Amino acid sequence: MVYVQGNPARLVIHHPECVQALGFLAVGYLPPPPSGAKFDLNVCKQRTKKVLGHEAFGYHEFFSASDADEVTVVNLKTMLNVKFPADYEIWRTDVIPIGSYRASLTSGPACPPAEWKSPQERAQITAALTKGRPRSTKLLFKVQTSRI
Repeated sequence: MVYVQGNPARLVIHHPECVQALGFLAVGYLPPPPSGAKFDLNVCKQRTKKVLGHEAFGYHEFFSASDADEVTVVNLKTMLNVKFPADYEIWRTDVIPIGSYRASLTSGPACPPAEWKSPQERAQITAALTKGRPRSTKLLFKVQTSRI
């Protein structure tokens, strides 16, 4: 199985024998903010709560914390179960609300692992995350929560 980002039409045109199915996900364009404008996570949380009925960015605060990478690596098996669950409804309680992601990771396996995620894929993710990647990937969240 191959996942293509960008314009997958070129792959389909040049190698149709490689394509069994094709789906497109369109995300609306958001222009860059005006010069000097800052991202406000609290405003985003209020808007998503109003529209969705629940918060949608609670995990941002965990990932911007100074100990997020250590907590993630120590609880890597639980993190993989939560990130790739058998049922994504668990995200409503264990990922999205403020404070819930840290609690989910540190309380042990909150859900069974997804059957669709192979042991080889889990091993690749584990290897990547134990080689320092959590530090680099969490910088986006730190910027968003600090309103830089």
